Amino acid sequence: MKNSMKKILLTVILLTVVSFGINGQTYVSGGIYSNTVWTLANSPYIVTDTVVVFPGVTLTIEPGVVVKFDNLVELEIRQATLIALGTSTDSITFTSNSSSPVPGIWDKIFLNADYLNLQFNYCNFKYANYGVCFNSCTYANYFNPIIKNSNFMYNNYGIVGFGAIDSCVFRNNANGTDGAGNINHCVFSNNGTGITGNTQETIKNCTLDSNQIGMVYINGTINNCTVKYNQTGINFCNNAARILF
Repeated sequence: MKNSMKKILLTVILLTVVSFGINGQTYVSGGIYSNTVWTLANSPYIVTDTVVVFPGVTLTIEPGVVVKFDNLVELEIRQATLIALGTSTDSITFTSNSSSPVPGIWDKIFLNADYLNLQFNYCNFKYANYGVCFNSCTYANYFNPIIKNSNFMYNNYGIVGFGAIDSCVFRNNANGTDGAGNINHCVFSNNGTGITGNTQETIKNCTLDSNQIGMVYINGTINNCTVKYNQTGINFCNNAARILF
């Protein structure tokens, strides 16, 4: 009888620990001054006020982590390193902490300064004002990060600024990309505008369908892309633009 009671008590303790681990969450705000890992065990991370990763510091986010932002707040990477490498089966999600989110309810992931070390792979960005915003949300010269295998949905802007974007999906955003660099093997669907202001770079092997405007103000090269079912396919190309088939 005593052994049975011990087994039952041990089972209850174990279930309590597992339940706490599953339902646990971590609140974050303010500065990160030393190398930090946001772990799956402590996910979701609730960003209650702006978080700044300070110069020379690395923030690593493990596969499967969910980062939820309170209204109007941001994650700023200030001359620092952000490593967010999800997997095809365990992606990383950046989204709103609201129970009824709308596009733009949280602000952005703000990459402040050129020459940052940035790694995004298998990430999801939802309901932001700017999903990823380079250098004051304008055009970041000499800054060419790569964002791969990621989804941008229900944002005002998916990506703003230069960057190499590979195998990403932009769906149901007001604007997919604005001022981005090389865009390869991406899908833009059901956005207000798919691609705006590509600057002397290449849009290659992409599909743009069912957007209000597929592309606008393009300066670079459009190569082997499918543009279909948009209200306007290509609205305006500058004289420098080239379309290759």
